[in-house]
Parts: sequence; C-alpha cells; structure tokens
Amino acid sequence: MVSHFASKYLKSSYKAISLLDQPCLSLSQLKQIQCHLIVSGTIADPFAAGKLLSRFGISEKSDLSHAYALFRLIPNRSAFIWNTIIRAFTEHGQLNGAILLSKEMLGNGFWYNNYTFSFVFRACSELKDVSLGLMYHTHVIKLGWEVYDFVQNGLIHFYATCDCMDIARKLFDASKTRDVISW
Repeated sequence: MVSHFASKYLKSSYKAISLLDQPCLSLSQLKQIQCHLIVSGTIADPFAAGKLLSRFGISEKSDLSHAYALFRLIPNRSAFIWNTIIRAFTEHGQLNGAILLSKEMLGNGFWYNNYTFSFVFRACSELKDVSLGLMYHTHVIKLGWEVYDFVQNGLIHFYATCDCMDIARKLFDASKTRDVISW
C-alpha cells in the first residue's frame, strides 16, 4: 500500500514538473504548480526548483518579487539556481541586487562559473562600475575562466561599455575564438 502511494505521488510530481515546459502558463497556474511542489516536498529537488524559479524569474510572464521569495524557500540550492536568480535580477534591472546575490552565492560555498560571470559583467556594464568589474575580472583569472567564450565576450563588452577601450581591445586580440558576439 505504501509503495503504491509513493509511486502515485512521484508520478503526480513528475507531471507537475513537466507542466513547466508549457510556454503559456499564467502566473496563477505557476503558483498552483509551486504549491504542489512544496506540499509534495519536490521543491527540495534542485532540478524541479530550478525549473520553477526560471519560470518565475526569467520567462515572458516573470514576477521578480515572487521569484526571489521562492528562491529564499528553496532548501537545496545549486549553482544553476543561484545563476537563475542572479540572471533574473540582472534582466529586471535590479543590478545591485544581482551583485549582492553573486556575493552571497560565493559566501554560501558556490564558486562562480561562466554563466555567473556573464550575468555579473552585464550588471557591471549597466552600472558602469569599473572597480567592481575589475574585482570580478580577478575572480575570472583566479578561477581559470578567462579562456571561455562566454566570459571573454562578457569582459570585452564590459570594458567597451565602460570606455576602457585599450583593455577591451587587448582582450579581443587575445581571444582565440571570435564569434558574432565578440565582433
């Protein structure tokens, strides 16, 4: 009897997670899915929580305040979840919030990755904060991310936006793979 109940329960959660792939869900429907994931305990699964967070934070019908509240409720955060909320704050123009979250991410034992850097360099570009961007550039070098296209392009864009064209040009010239974004 218990295994039948558990099996039915897991199927229900799987169905709720698969609903998140549907593009035209309303915020009300997303909140219903969230309730199911919380009640079922599935919100503890970083995959499920990350999918839900992305829908609230970075989809066409996003709600940043709800995404942030959800983020605070997620018990098992992954680097993907941290990057999703940082991206959401950046895309919603909450640039200082994105920077604070990136610092909190590091303080919680999660290292920055190429995605994190692309979002924080975008925030630094829009803030036109050269000293902050330089701080993140040192993290790039320390962590060995300077050879990744995402990061190189973010750095080039950051320095160019902040009128540091000499540095942007040096990074561009040193780039081994130039793509449409680099140019």
